[in-house]
Amino acid sequence: MGIQMTLNKGRVPVKVWTQDIEHEAIQQLINVSQLPIMYGHIAAMPDVHAGIGVTVGSVIPTLLANIPAAVGVDIGCGMNAVKLSIKASELPDNLYRIRSAIEAAVPVGFSQHQSSKVKGSQHARTARTLDRRLDNIVAKHPALMNMQKRFSETWVCQLGTLGGGNHFIELCLDEQDMVWVMCKGAISAREGELGIIPGSMGAKSYIVRGLGNAESLCSCSHGAGRKMSRTKAKRIFSREDLEQQTLGVECRKDSDVLDEILGAYKDIDTVMANQSDLVEVIHILKQVVCVKGCAWTGDMPCGMANASRIRALFRTRGGSHEDVQSIAHPAGAQDHE
Repeated sequence: MGIQMTLNKGRVPVKVWTQDIEHEAIQQLINVSQLPIMYGHIAAMPDVHAGIGVTVGSVIPTLLANIPAAVGVDIGCGMNAVKLSIKASELPDNLYRIRSAIEAAVPVGFSQHQSSKVKGSQHARTARTLDRRLDNIVAKHPALMNMQKRFSETWVCQLGTLGGGNHFIELCLDEQDMVWVMCKGAISAREGELGIIPGSMGAKSYIVRGLGNAESLCSCSHGAGRKMSRTKAKRIFSREDLEQQTLGVECRKDSDVLDEILGAYKDIDTVMANQSDLVEVIHILKQVVCVKGCAWTGDMPCGMANASRIRALFRTRGGSHEDVQSIAHPAGAQDHE
């Protein structure tokens, strides 16, 4: 659809790919556009919304300077989609076992794998292949060692965890009823580059190919984008609303995930229509299982003990996690919802 609004109140223009943008986000974009380090123009994607200091969904080019808040507080979360070799008909009728196995094996929120189960495991042996690269980073920035208790142990226990907020693991079905596994993050949209644009819990997600639009600085939305704060969502929505808006999706339906309800986000179909000049849709995926990165307030087992349950479930009736197609991207400058 193209640029729908241009803000000319700073040193550089701000080009916006939507009309659905709140006043606070507009003011944040204007504030950033007035900085002396801005270069060219700022691009605001269709999922744009107010963030902590810097607008989420914005692409901000700078000259001889970096803005850490514009990079995002979870730049390392990444994005991954895996097309499995199984079809919807090969999934069990009741998807609860799959969801509970994922939730048992993958710590969410501030949780991490138990060190007693990690020591001497394949998990630890795999993690140690990263030792040399981490040592190089720590040598340049030794203060990192003081930012965590038991640094050398903690980072290993945090590998293979989901994180919090809007991070997720999902099972989705494409147009041919093939099963996909998807995890959350942000993407680039350079010409020909494959990417993933996830919808909110209960909505659709998209596998896309970038069109390399220079006006958007070769970027696109990295999701639907919030239309209200987490606090407001928890105030105005109920568990009944959550159950209604996630019909047909095997997911948690408790008050701890109310802030991730479908109604707290922009309509993903509108977001995709607004960026038809930025990406080409390759696959449309419908969620059937969703695991959110929100901690349970009650008792919930997590850790490595039940990881074998997931592998067993996906081996059922010939499914192989080795026969897959993967798309992976590092998180980008937009991702700090």
